[in-house]
Amino acid sequence: MVALSTAQKVAVVTGGTSGIGLSVATTLATRGFAVVATGRVAPGDTLPPGIRAVVVDHSDPDSSAQLAADITSHEGHITALVNNVGRRDNALIGEFDPSQLSETLALNVVSPLMTTSQLLHCFGPEGGSIVNITSRLASVGMVGVSAYAASKGALNSFTKAAAIELAPRNIRVNAVAPGMTRTPLIEGWLSEQPDPEQALATTLEGIPLGRLAETRDIAEVVAFLVSDEASYLTGMVLPVDGGYTAR
Repeated sequence: MVALSTAQKVAVVTGGTSGIGLSVATTLATRGFAVVATGRVAPGDTLPPGIRAVVVDHSDPDSSAQLAADITSHEGHITALVNNVGRRDNALIGEFDPSQLSETLALNVVSPLMTTSQLLHCFGPEGGSIVNITSRLASVGMVGVSAYAASKGALNSFTKAAAIELAPRNIRVNAVAPGMTRTPLIEGWLSEQPDPEQALATTLEGIPLGRLAETRDIAEVVAFLVSDEASYLTGMVLPVDGGYTAR
């Protein structure tokens, strides 16, 4: 396939075929980006126009190099990278499962670092933007999520260090830290509670704006961060959590 013109904006969204990632990919496609969305399984013909799906198992350490080779042969360059893929592993300290912990760290830390590293050569001389999707739980304590929180805290730290290192190349690096967002994962969690309505009400008591985030709430902020309007923003970890971490 012939590479796109360098004038075409190209965004890569890891984990971009479902949940927050799909909303980000769809929003960027409507803003004129050619979007490459990765997923562990092929999504079929369900993706909106402007999105090309690539099957990638981000828990495989070689996957980032394979993705870079695929983009080089198809789009030829990128303008934005959204490191969204990840997993949440709920476990109490003292009850960690080594294999689950390893997968959490592989997806939430190793994958975004290696994807950024391998795709760095795909950015042109004009630079671009990288957005890492982290979590409010990297900033507040909560029982049962310490491993997940630690992984997202590592990604926050990487965001700041990468912003300094890549600034001379005019590549901006920021993070978005979502609050509890209405995704199939959260809907499934609520349905498993003894009283789903009460569980939701209790959750909303801790959110000043009084509602869960919708995936579009996160996607719109990501779209802003990769736009020219945010050209002087780098090294930021931006909470999009309805005021949860402002308490």
